[in-house]
Amino acid sequence: MNDEMTELLQQYDGYELVTFDGLDHCIVGITETKGGGPTVCYDYQQMLAHFAEEMGYEGAQEWISFNVADLYAGPGTPTILYRPGAP
Repeated sequence: MNDEMTELLQQYDGYELVTFDGLDHCIVGITETKGGGPTVCYDYQQMLAHFAEEMGYEGAQEWISFNVADLYAGPGTPTILYRPGAP
């Protein structure tokens, strides 16, 4: 995680932000919704590249779908950014 991202996360120190272990390099920012608190936002393509190194592209897609994107850990559950052109 770069210094700018570390500083951004520190601004939300009083909130219960949930993070994914080992995926700090995939954090792209913080999201907020009306009536909800802030959440850490991860880039799907970066996560895909991370997991594909160990388990291949299809395995990475499946892993993210069932073990990351499906996770609910309360109001601070991270969000995932799916950019156009992402698989």
